[in-house]
Amino acid sequence: MYIISATANGSGGYPPLQEWHSQTCPTGYYFYPNEYFGVFYPQGKRVAGFVKYEADEDTKTVTSVTWNDEAYDAYVATLPDPVLAARENKIAEMSKACNQTIEAGVDCEIGGSVKHYSLTSNDQANISNMFNAILLGADGYPYHADGEQCSEMPKADIIKLYTTAQAFITSQVTYNNMLKGMINEIPTEEEVNNIHYGDELNETWKAKYDAEMAKAEAQMKKILANLQKQSATDSTGTEA
Repeated sequence: MYIISATANGSGGYPPLQEWHSQTCPTGYYFYPNEYFGVFYPQGKRVAGFVKYEADEDTKTVTSVTWNDEAYDAYVATLPDPVLAARENKIAEMSKACNQTIEAGVDCEIGGSVKHYSLTSNDQANISNMFNAILLGADGYPYHADGEQCSEMPKADIIKLYTTAQAFITSQVTYNNMLKGMINEIPTEEEVNNIHYGDELNETWKAKYDAEMAKAEAQMKKILANLQKQSATDSTGTEA
């Protein structure tokens, strides 16, 4: 057995039902039979408790219950759009997942073996600093893969690690950005909530992703070509 308040809230709905095991009904409440539980908590409604009921004053027991569409609709109209709220929450969730994926790092084949490199903010800064040192003429720089001791990494390996890391970071950031755009077009709350990081982009957003990645790859090739040109100039003393 449950009990229901004798007074509705200002919204027109009633506070949650309370389980009650005493034979005496408390002041300000009525006994609420189990058979009406589903009316108070209907499926497919955003909130519960918007009911109209009749009660026997002698027994303090509810005798009939109907759903109050008018009060429910008026209250729901004041709530934020559930789809917009779901999109906002999902986009924040995907952004967090993107950062976690990037920071977890990337594999890179160095010296004939595959090594793993974490990509926290500090790691990204260290790798970028090494690459900048190469651009300024360094032939190597001390660094280490996860779980290894620090030792000088040759120029070619630094370039490979930098390009691998940047490609990975760019792919994740671009994917997350396109995923955000796709989420903002999803029409229902259920569909939004079913999105997970790593899900395939739809045709439209996949095409945009591919186009942006192609641009990023072209820019990286340009940087490497300039670096190769610089190296040839440094080694011969004249521009190749």
